[in-house]
Amino acid sequence: ASVARTTSWLLTEYANQSSPSTFYALSSETGVINFTVSPSAIPKNHSGNITLTLTGVGATNWVQGTTVFSVSGVSGVSKVSQNITSGTAATVVVTTGSSSGTLSVSDGTLTNTTQVATATLARSPTTVGQSFAAQTITLTGTNTLWSGETAAGLFTISGVSGASIGTPTVSSNTSATIALSTGFTSTGTLTITDNSTGATTTVAITASVVPTGGSIIR
Repeated sequence: ASVARTTSWLLTEYANQSSPSTFYALSSETGVINFTVSPSAIPKNHSGNITLTLTGVGATNWVQGTTVFSVSGVSGVSKVSQNITSGTAATVVVTTGSSSGTLSVSDGTLTNTTQVATATLARSPTTVGQSFAAQTITLTGTNTLWSGETAAGLFTISGVSGASIGTPTVSSNTSATIALSTGFTSTGTLTITDNSTGATTTVAITASVVPTGGSIIR
């Protein structure tokens, strides 16, 4: 049986068949509701609390006292507290243990993740000579959060008698410098420890050249 078509239907059918390539267009999905978690990686075996910053994307509607965040997926990670400052802004404080993996953060409806990973510590230079003058050692971390740590006591050294360091200068979560004074008491392998994660690295301290006459070259 014949069916009477409207003018709009006829125009749509004509546009579809006369120019299929321009009849429709694809665009990105709108109205997506989700949230991000920062930082994207946190260290396992961290010595204190770690703050995760959550930012809503789209129409999240978090409410202080109503929305409850939870964490799961990595053994030893515990939620300490949470704080919601707006419908799209919140923080969750956690502690980590000895396990690593993908940590899920949920608001009860939506979930996103961050990584719990092993922290590492590297240094430059790898070798220094004995000296009365302080020498700068550059430290580089992986999966570290130094900007949020107390600088005093963040790093300690061991293994070489007479060596000492001052309060480090922290420039980012993964970058810092220390002023190392070796003195002339001992040589050997100096161990530098990141006290926030337990990560270590070493620097070799070598003897200074003592020329004929007994004067120490510094």
